[in-house]
Amino acid sequence: MNILFSIIFYLIEFYIAFDIFSQLFEERFKRAYTLLTGLSVYTVAFLFFNLVENAYVNLIVFCVINILYILFAFKSNVFKAILFSAYLMFLIMATEVLVIKGISSDLTGNLSIEENNMLYFATSFISKLLYFICGKLSLLFFSRNIISKSSDLFLLLLPAVSAVQYTIFVVLSVHYKFTVLYNCLLLICAVVNIIAIILTFIFYNKTTEEFKELYKAKNEADRVAADLAYYEILNEQNETLKSFIHDEKNHLLTIKSIADNDEVSRYIDSIYEDIKFHSIFGNTKNKYLDLLINKYNSICKTNGIYFQVNIHTANLSFMVPSDLITIISNILDNATEAAINSQEKVIVFSINTANGFDFIDCINSCDQKPNVTKDILQTLKPDKEKHGLGIKSIKQVTRKYKGEFNWSYNENKKEFRVCIAFKNKN
Repeated sequence: MNILFSIIFYLIEFYIAFDIFSQLFEERFKRAYTLLTGLSVYTVAFLFFNLVENAYVNLIVFCVINILYILFAFKSNVFKAILFSAYLMFLIMATEVLVIKGISSDLTGNLSIEENNMLYFATSFISKLLYFICGKLSLLFFSRNIISKSSDLFLLLLPAVSAVQYTIFVVLSVHYKFTVLYNCLLLICAVVNIIAIILTFIFYNKTTEEFKELYKAKNEADRVAADLAYYEILNEQNETLKSFIHDEKNHLLTIKSIADNDEVSRYIDSIYEDIKFHSIFGNTKNKYLDLLINKYNSICKTNGIYFQVNIHTANLSFMVPSDLITIISNILDNATEAAINSQEKVIVFSINTANGFDFIDCINSCDQKPNVTKDILQTLKPDKEKHGLGIKSIKQVTRKYKGEFNWSYNENKKEFRVCIAFKNKN
């Protein structure tokens, strides 16, 4: 029984450490490997604690295993690993001293907690609850991934009330001398309770993450719908303008032919060339692709970016407009954002057919190395809660049309490249 409760308490300590570290730092590997690494170092610590019964040595070992856990499983420097491990060491020491010494001196009289297994485990349970609460409160100040502090504080009432309840139960057990059976039942209920609390927080964190993803997905869907409506209006205006310019060019040519004046002819020629230069009509035979290319051509001109477009043998006509807008907009949004902040300021965008595949290829200058976590590109924008869905949207559209998405970064040339291949539909 003793070893079973000890294992449960060490697993609780491991979960608390993992929960704090995973919200403070980015994980190096997939979640399963992160958990396995943590379980491994905590198993070593558990075995050591059972061999060496020295509180001070155990505290140092506790700090060391957390340092190793952070450095092996998370993206952190040595200073932060030592800092937060020492903080957890102080936290667990303070909560255990507060609970065990407090109950021992104020409530149990001459009864020694160490000599009473049931009382020892009950007070250990209360200290773990307090440790859990303090760890969660710490995240409200340190974490980069908290959405609503008020909801987190409200949820912490659950372990806080449980800690108070079981403190009262311990006092009653001592004063009224509960039987061993009642104490066992009380302790089992306490363990089940803390496991339920931890599962509640796990479910809450998972639900919160899903809500964030839904929120970003909804924003992306709203943006695509707004873009589609905008391009529909722009296309109507484009068609009207195309008809108007066609008529105007015919009028100018007619005036030139009947004018018997070289100065008038030269003036008409200059106007005619000016109209041709400012025409925004593309030649990809895909009106939405033409509008998108013209939009980013204007953006690049405004920001001093050299924008080279090579679209000759494919135009992605097999895509519905909303998907086309999603994939091209996200690719070129990311490209222009990176190119603006680079020295070269270059984007080369191509859509062509080769070997039975339609290829989208975009190469842009990029001075900052991409941020990658668990083989997934992460946004470099400061507000990560509202951004970071671009690559996911590109991959989603790519999967919809059974395509292949790849990216690469050439650190020597400082170039970022996105390449997407679709099986030719023709």
